[in-house]
Amino acid sequence: MKPGREEVLRVLEEAGEEGVLQSELSRLTSLSRSYVAELLKELEREGIVRRFRIGRRSFIVKLSRMLKPVEKPKVLELGVLRASEYVFLPLWRRMVRERGLDFRVTVYEDALTLTRDLAAGRLHLALSPLYTQVAVYSLTGGLKVIGGGSLGGAALVVRETLKDVRDVEAIATTKVSTMEFLLGVLAVSELRGVGLSIKYIDHPEDAFYLLRRRLVDAVNMWEPYSSMLVMRGYRRGIDYSELVGSYYCCTLAASATLSEERILEIRELYEKAIGESRGRFEDCAEQLALMIGLPADVVKRTAGKYGFLEYVDIEILRESLKHGPRFLVNLTSAREALYSV
Repeated sequence: MKPGREEVLRVLEEAGEEGVLQSELSRLTSLSRSYVAELLKELEREGIVRRFRIGRRSFIVKLSRMLKPVEKPKVLELGVLRASEYVFLPLWRRMVRERGLDFRVTVYEDALTLTRDLAAGRLHLALSPLYTQVAVYSLTGGLKVIGGGSLGGAALVVRETLKDVRDVEAIATTKVSTMEFLLGVLAVSELRGVGLSIKYIDHPEDAFYLLRRRLVDAVNMWEPYSSMLVMRGYRRGIDYSELVGSYYCCTLAASATLSEERILEIRELYEKAIGESRGRFEDCAEQLALMIGLPADVVKRTAGKYGFLEYVDIEILRESLKHGPRFLVNLTSAREALYSV
């Protein structure tokens, strides 16, 4: 038995399901990085450990027996961000049921919590922002982006008395999301940026409160909430599709615990549902409203502000990333997060 082998296994045992960064194993065992890498290759060949890439050069190492079993569930836990962008969801669910499966849908107000729950294995599938999915994948390796989804649908909504968006001094946005990415675009291209105050929110209602109390000048919001704010007398300062062009909002990601067989089956039906929903927009929007708890008239009026694409187009992502800082997502990490067979 190689020296240090038992020490490496002890550290991994103590880490449990969370695992340990390969670089940390060297520090925790006082073994050189090259020697740890050699040991891990041997342990991986024997099926004792598994390594999961979480970036360009980083790996998380786990004992194989600590891994959750690959799942092929009949009832899939699906998390979605409350929004009007999933007009294909009712049709997708019907197709899934015809295959003898079903969804149990949980609606979230916060994209980061939703995507973390997916990576932690509390959900099988999630419709959440692509930018959030890639960021969480880079940190945990616990998910894969398996399908496209919606494009656009976000706006900067400002106080009714603000004449010029360049005068925004305080802005509210959600964290690690499409909204935060677009805030970066805005800061680079439009805002004066001197002393800009950013308030992070966990719930769309927080945006309504902050604007009403004049604690911020503007909020970054997705549909239907940006339109709901306009209906209350606030002003749409910027439509981000005009500033950025096409950009992704929510896409489909799967937990790393889901079997390849189930992923391929779900993805096939997902792509088919997006395609067929284009001809049944109004009917699907009404059913979606019931599923996610939004007024039907609001969903019908705002769902059309999104575009839809069955897959993640790297060129669309590349072009959108050119407009702002890449502190959330870069093209390399996005490619790594995409599921491929």
